[in-house]
Amino acid sequence: MPIPKVKKVKCLLITTNDESQVVEIPDTLSQLQSLVHGNIEAIYTRKGIHCYVNEDGIYKKLPPNRLATRFLFIHLERMPMTESGFILGPMIVLGDGNEGDEESVPQWVIDEVKSM
Repeated sequence: MPIPKVKKVKCLLITTNDESQVVEIPDTLSQLQSLVHGNIEAIYTRKGIHCYVNEDGIYKKLPPNRLATRFLFIHLERMPMTESGFILGPMIVLGDGNEGDEESVPQWVIDEVKSM
């Protein structure tokens, strides 16, 4: 029986040093966890995108991610709160697919984050 091929998607990785880069990754939980350095927590927007952050960022004392926080402040009605008021650690952005599937990050997100 052939092994099913793992779909690849392009995500936008926003790091804690105010940088971002497009990264092509296999669409697997372990890859998402690797990029945020631990268990993932999803943040959903109404713009056809969603983000993943480290759900234990506060306990791991991850550094604040100012660029990710600015981006989410624009696109969320209500920001997830942390003690610091910032998203902590790296954040990845992906597009929404059908029935919960991951899709590549839309170009408008890449352009917007680069201009911030």
